[in-house]
Amino acid sequence: MRVFVCLYNGFSIAIPMDYVSSIFLINDNPGYRIHFDNDKRNTYISLPMYFNCPVINIHHGIVLKNESYDNDTFEDKMILLTTEIIKEREIPAEKFYSIPKTLGVFQFASIFTGIFFHPQRIRNNTLSNISAGDMVLLLNPRQLVQNIQKELSV
Repeated sequence: MRVFVCLYNGFSIAIPMDYVSSIFLINDNPGYRIHFDNDKRNTYISLPMYFNCPVINIHHGIVLKNESYDNDTFEDKMILLTTEIIKEREIPAEKFYSIPKTLGVFQFASIFTGIFFHPQRIRNNTLSNISAGDMVLLLNPRQLVQNIQKELSV
């Protein structure tokens, strides 16, 4: 499976490319965790804020594919704001293991579908000077979007 790998404090996030429509650069850190833009009806999700890592700089915006309909406009989109995408990588699906039940106590554990332990440390992020360690968590963008939609409707 092809993924984009982004570094956080002590772990990395793998975002499956099958869910990604496009990517763009971000120049500043927003001060919010989730923001809904009324004009274009886009929802912005700051992953560093979502994972309680507010000091990490956001570098990329990842526009998720909209499964209900396909349009080329920049409206009605879910956009993940994340750290620098350090690499695009092929990681076989069988290399990801189920998330241990002990991690289920963390609120955000349900948005991951697997865990992979990299045999070598991933290099330090040159933009944020953080080391990701060996753990790579496979993001389930569909579950993340469902969680965010529930949170916004409450």
